[in-house]
Amino acid sequence: MIITTQYKYERLDINNINIVYENNQIELVKKIKYLGLIIDNNLTFKEHLIIANSLSIMTCITVYKSIIQPHFDYCATILYMFHIR
Repeated sequence: MIITTQYKYERLDINNINIVYENNQIELVKKIKYLGLIIDNNLTFKEHLIIANSLSIMTCITVYKSIIQPHFDYCATILYMFHIR
């Protein structure tokens, strides 16, 4: 899953992106289920909200800030350290 701004996402050529880790190509997906939450590539939570329509926007924001954003913050630090070497 590639998560970025809508502006950048619309300009990406998704068909030509190849991510390889230890000689295994990583499959790009449009959605993923993580801890029971369905997350799509635009972070709209629409599919999850269809299933659990009782979630408010504040709940979605809380889920994003507690589950998703820490991964981005941690991974950005790791990627920066690899770039320095």
